[in-house]
Amino acid sequence: MIKRIVDHAWREKTQIAMFLFVGGASFLMYIGTYALFSRILFPSVSLNVLNVAAVLVSVLFNFVAHRSWTYRAAGQGNDMKGQMVRYALVVGSSTLLNSFLFWLAHNTLGVYDLIAAVFAAGVCAVYTYVAHRLFTFKKPGTPIVV
Repeated sequence: MIKRIVDHAWREKTQIAMFLFVGGASFLMYIGTYALFSRILFPSVSLNVLNVAAVLVSVLFNFVAHRSWTYRAAGQGNDMKGQMVRYALVVGSSTLLNSFLFWLAHNTLGVYDLIAAVFAAGVCAVYTYVAHRLFTFKKPGTPIVV
């Protein structure tokens, strides 16, 4: 089974690299937007509000980049509204999964918090890649995998 997973990942190495690149760019977009908002544009606004705004900017960038580049799902026959709803479901479920895995690793098993965070993020990266590939940005005419 592991050999099948490795073979599949090797076949999709370009798309996986694109997924990781967009994720890294989204992180930089988040940090840059947060810094711009909190340090220059709106220094007197609540940092929590500015953090949410920066997350929303990076999530929008992430959706557009994955839709148009990673999964090339912006062509004819692809319903953008449906993709946005499916994207929100994947992001929401990934957030819940990340929170649960972090809690399980750190609070229940006593794993150091940064290691727990890296573990949870790694699992969620795999989950979101597969979910976006099979669900969010599915090719036209193929059934949605649930």
